[in-house]
Amino acid sequence: MDAGESLLLAILIERQAALLLTGDKRAIRAIEAIAPEEIQCAIACLEQLFVTLNSDWGAPLIQTRVCGDQVADAALTNSYGCRSGASGAESVSDGLRSYIEHLRRDCARILVGSQELPRFVP
Repeated sequence: MDAGESLLLAILIERQAALLLTGDKRAIRAIEAIAPEEIQCAIACLEQLFVTLNSDWGAPLIQTRVCGDQVADAALTNSYGCRSGASGAESVSDGLRSYIEHLRRDCARILVGSQELPRFVP
């Protein structure tokens, strides 16, 4: 786990925060292995954020932004079909959910339980 995620995890635990969002899937897997029991359903991955953004603003708008960014995350560019030229909203949703479920197989205890993120985090 990188120093940044280690620090974020320490803050999450110390402040009893409700959510930590990271795009680093290796870090999420490492957190699953070392996190104390109170860290249940408190970690979210980047793909969960983008499922939420698609729900709120629509996949076509988000797709334009992701595909227009030359250094966008590979999982996102794959899900949005940036290299293939086109991808419908359903295909984008399926791609993002596939990445989430693949991660969930390894990190069921700590990963936020739903595909979308809560709009309000206490």
